[in-house]
Amino acid sequence: MQDMKSDDNFFGQVAQLFRDAKRKMSMSVNMAMVYSYYEAGRMIIDEEQNGSERAVYGKYILQELSGFCIVWPFIGGSKAYAG
Repeated sequence: MQDMKSDDNFFGQVAQLFRDAKRKMSMSVNMAMVYSYYEAGRMIIDEEQNGSERAVYGKYILQELSGFCIVWPFIGGSKAYAG
C-alpha cells in the first residue's frame, strides 16, 4: 500500500515537471512574439520615415506589407524569408 502512494507522488512530480516546462515554454514564445512585433513596428517606422523625424504620408508601406503578409505563405515565403 505504501508503494502505491509513493508511485502516485512520483508520478505527480513528473507530471508537474512537464506542466512547469509547458508554462515556461509558453512564456518564452509569448516574449519572442512581443519582441518580433516590436521590431516589425520599429522597422516599419524606420522605412516610413526614411531617416527623417516624421514620416511622409502616402507611401502605403503598411498597405503593401499587409498584402504581402496575406499572400506570403502561399508563395513559399516562409522558406524564402526565414532568417
